Formats: sequence, C-alpha cells, structure tokens
Amino acid sequence: MNTSIYEAQNYENPLKILVAQRQEYRLGKSANVIEGCLIIAHIIIIMIASYVNNDTFSALSLLYTSVLTIISCYIRTHINRHRTHAALLQQYFDVTLFSSAIGNDPSDWGELPTKTDIIESISSIDVSKLESVKNWYNNYSDYEPTKQVLLCQKANISWDKKLRTEMKGYMVILFFAISVVLMALAFIFNPSFIRFITILTWLSPLAYYFIRNFCSLHKDIKRLEELIQRSDEIDSLLSRRQE
Repeated sequence: MNTSIYEAQNYENPLKILVAQRQEYRLGKSANVIEGCLIIAHIIIIMIASYVNNDTFSALSLLYTSVLTIISCYIRTHINRHRTHAALLQQYFDVTLFSSAIGNDPSDWGELPTKTDIIESISSIDVSKLESVKNWYNNYSDYEPTKQVLLCQKANISWDKKLRTEMKGYMVILFFAISVVLMALAFIFNPSFIRFITILTWLSPLAYYFIRNFCSLHKDIKRLEELIQRSDEIDSLLSRRQE
C-alpha cells in the first residue's frame, strides 16, 4: 500500500534527515559569513596600517593578506562540502517520500547517499528539533501520486528561489553600506584624490567577494525560474489529462 507524501514526511527518520540538511546548509552559510567578516577585517587592518607609521604593524598587515588567501580557499572548500552534503540529504529525503507515494524502488531515482552516510548524518540529531520541520510539504493527498511529487518539487523550487532572491538583495545593500562607511572613514582622516584611488584598491577584495556571491545567486535564480516555468507546464498537462 502506497503512503502519501504528507503522511510519510512526518516519520522520525525523514524528519531527522531534514534537520540534518538544515544544519549542513547553515554551516555552509555561516562559513560564507565568516569569509566576508575576514575580508572586512582585512580592509580595516590595511586602512589602519596606512595611517600608523609602524613597520611591525605594516608587516603584520601584509602577513594577514597572505594568510587570508589561504584561509579563503579553505573556507570555499568547506562551504562547497557542506552545500553538496545538504543537497544529497535533501535528495534522499525527497526520494524516500516520493518512492513511498509512487511505490517504486528508491534506486530508480539515481545515485543516492549510502545508508551508512545517512545514519552518520542523523545519529546525533536531537529529537526535540523534529517538531520545527514537521509538515514541510502541504497536504497534496487528494491528488494522484505523480502530481503529489510534482507539487512537492514546485514547493521546493519556490522556497529555494525566495531564499536566494532575498539573499541577493541583502548582498547588494550590505556591499554599498560597508563601502560607504569605509570610504567615509578614510576621507575623514585624509581626504584626497589619491586616497580615493587607494580606497578603491582596498575595496577590491570585498567587491570580488560580493560580486562572486551575487553572480552565483543570480545564476541560480535564473535556473530556478526556468524550472518553475517547466513545472507549471507539466502541472497544466497533468491537469488536462485528469479532466
């Protein structure tokens, strides 16, 4: 007997997988924030070094610049690892639910994380956190299983697009706010055209950080919009077949 997605999603193991997925996503997001903070600290240190006539401080600022390059590479690897694992956990969560509704074997959906990996991922999950992720999908039980899967996927895509659109807006506001504050502080202490050019050089690592993330988010949003359009077309086709 097939189980509806709405019912199956609230079993203990699927809930634990969803909590683990959220934790992996937050770890990746936190690492991204840490990288941004380190870059801002780098700019501030260089600004101070330019105003303080101290060879030791200047040498330390140059050392920090070199170390930051290495740290940023490590952080990017860390971010990608957590994002990839989060995506695999989400895939396993969805495939488990969709298979229970359709009645097929989970392996039919392609390569999935091993059971050992899943057990390791959920072994330390606090059961008190399960309540917060219950009823992730709305109740589509009145529809046939194939449409249940489609509607759940549409919900995932819309949620993902909403998060990335909000983050994209925050990135733009944050970049301009930080840039204006740093430029204002620099001009207060030493206003000149040469100083303005110097500030632009200081801001280049920060600009690269924000542009890289902005372009990545923009690309993801465009891809999600295409998926939304395609899923709407499939939804319309299924609705016509049921008439």
